[in-house]
Amino acid sequence: MTVKSFIRDVFSVQTIKYMIVGSIAGGTNVVLYFVLKDIFLVNYLASNFISLTVGIIISYLLNRKHVFNANYNGKLFDLKEFIHFTTGRIFSFFLDMFLLWLLVEHTGLGSGISKFIDSAIVSVLNYLICKLLVFKS
Repeated sequence: MTVKSFIRDVFSVQTIKYMIVGSIAGGTNVVLYFVLKDIFLVNYLASNFISLTVGIIISYLLNRKHVFNANYNGKLFDLKEFIHFTTGRIFSFFLDMFLLWLLVEHTGLGSGISKFIDSAIVSVLNYLICKLLVFKS
């Protein structure tokens, strides 16, 4: 792979759309996390569980329609595709929970900065799962 092809792949329309959709879903995830944790005083792990669940649903619907253009006769979702997407997200969900716990409990970082770090790592993994396994062309 050349530098030129790498840059072309990184800045493809699909990648940019994925980043926008990811920002919407990720932003929802993070905002909901802080609202639950700081306003409603829900435990940080429970807040993360709830915010991730909502983020996964939003992410599937937006990625399916706007990033990977998966359209199956007007259906809201394709069952096989949804199972693959959800399986990938369940894996990344547990990775997210583990990374947040690890960063908060074993590095001394606060839960806020830890949430941003683990979200960045998991976002890259989720793109690769979607591109290579779920919405493959």
